Amino acid sequence: MNPVAVSFNLREATESDRPAINAIYATLGFMPWDPGQDQLLVAVAADRLVGCGRLHRYEGAVELGGMYVHPDFRGQAIARKILESLVDLLGAEVCYCIPFDHLVPFYEQFGFVACSEESLPAVIEEKVAFFRDVYLHPTILMVRH
Repeated sequence: MNPVAVSFNLREATESDRPAINAIYATLGFMPWDPGQDQLLVAVAADRLVGCGRLHRYEGAVELGGMYVHPDFRGQAIARKILESLVDLLGAEVCYCIPFDHLVPFYEQFGFVACSEESLPAVIEEKVAFFRDVYLHPTILMVRH
């Protein structure tokens, strides 16, 4: 954790952010940013992209994901601010997320709850199966109504 508080701005991602975002996402095994389907927010400190998160809109479902904060900037409430802003963008929409199990308490603070894997939109079923195949760390399916 960085002991010195850092000032950062939160804004919507722009096309000029695409290389940095997709480089981060590639190292994490995340899907690249799709401006046609994603609302993506970035945290910027001193002209450096230090965090991001997105709402991915599928046919019939919304998924919150792509959350990332650079290790040098963790502990500065950057992820909290990104998630607060993404939840504001959701309004009353139902949204799924599939965080690693140790992050469940963080997402619960924003109204996400663990949910059954029955009667899910097909794309969310596919994402859950994909995450379980790709990531070694356990994930939990959550939803926000």
